[in-house]
Amino acid sequence: MTTLEVLQLCLIGQRSGHIECSHGSTKGTLHVVGGQVVHAECGTAIPEDAFYSLVCVPNSNGVFVPSEAKPARTIFTQTDFLLLEAARRADEKTKKVRATIPTPGITQLTVISDPVPKVYELAADTISIGRGLDNDIILGVESVSGHHCALDKRGREYWITDTESRNGTFVNNKKITKATQLQSGDLIQLGAALLRCGSGEKSASAAKHKGRAHESETQDLRPSARPHATEGTIRFQVGPEA
Repeated sequence: MTTLEVLQLCLIGQRSGHIECSHGSTKGTLHVVGGQVVHAECGTAIPEDAFYSLVCVPNSNGVFVPSEAKPARTIFTQTDFLLLEAARRADEKTKKVRATIPTPGITQLTVISDPVPKVYELAADTISIGRGLDNDIILGVESVSGHHCALDKRGREYWITDTESRNGTFVNNKKITKATQLQSGDLIQLGAALLRCGSGEKSASAAKHKGRAHESETQDLRPSARPHATEGTIRFQVGPEA
């Protein structure tokens, strides 16, 4: 059991004794009396810091050894509050770790509003999207403007900008008014067309054209995997046509 689980059981059962904690090279001891932590040892850390060092480690193992001995009390904060603070510190640590993980850049756009979804591989630094035949991604939908929006590559990321379209460009149901960074899983709505950002979509065939987006029909994307699908339909907002 983890140190935290053992400590919670001691608290509930009002047990007395000590918990031997270990995680890799980190080892220490928590002393409890009547379910309350009264002392903690972990290296040279002061008792309360030693408590957090032992409890805030997610995979720390704990073994309870019952005892009626009452060690000198060095921790006077109630165990309930210690556990709340430990949870807060663990959450902060998790957020910091997540912040250091780079968001994967998108490499594809999938038109999921088409009867057969199409995958467009993104390669160029600038990609135009619209109804006009001179676009990199052509959407044959009346509510899509001739030149509706554009993607610009900045480093590894793509940013989308509306190019004065009639019905606006929406990302995750929010109308954009300036360049907006795209992330995997984002939904782009252009009139009655709906596209999903992602990478690694499987396609039946993929033409290899460097320097511009290219299209390949995808037979293996199931309708059930489409966002907001209900009984075979896709619901989304459509702005007024000019």
